[in-house]
Amino acid sequence: RALAATGPVLIAVDDLQWLDPPSVEALTFASHRLDGAPVAFLLARRPGSVGALEAVLARAAIQRLRVGPLSLGAVRRLLYERLGLSLPRQRLRRIVEVTEGNPLFAIEVGRSLLDRGEALTEDELPLPDSLEAMLGDRVASLAPSVRRALLAVALTEDPRVDQLVGVIDAETVVEAVDAGVVVLDGSRVRASHP
Repeated sequence: RALAATGPVLIAVDDLQWLDPPSVEALTFASHRLDGAPVAFLLARRPGSVGALEAVLARAAIQRLRVGPLSLGAVRRLLYERLGLSLPRQRLRRIVEVTEGNPLFAIEVGRSLLDRGEALTEDELPLPDSLEAMLGDRVASLAPSVRRALLAVALTEDPRVDQLVGVIDAETVVEAVDAGVVVLDGSRVRASHP
């Protein structure tokens, strides 16, 4: 309410399904007490059951928007823009099919294709049992110094470039950025994906 007194406030929560119970309770508690203040919630979650916070917010005007999978053209553009990867239509169609148009999964499959080069036949795709397994394999394949950089970012509440350089050298920070596992945002550093 104090923040909303100076202007509208947006509370955004990505991956709501992974939010810890105390945080859900705190947001649910706060949402009960907004008394018409200019506060809006933007929640993103995977398909599934509605949680306590959504149930409370549903009592007011709520708008749901289902974000579907990326199209074949969107995946083609994503792989080209992010990885410089241009694939034949049949292979691209297969990537869209197996990743169900999930952009993160498509990028990771594309990275795996680049890493393996021409070693794969046209019908093969480097697919693990899950996206988490693919990301785990990717992190495991990083140089130890880059993994250390990623760990430092993950364990720091609000990591800054100068703090990270204090733990590891500047060259490793550049390697971590080049590997696509961390992103520099001004003086801050964040993991490229939670």
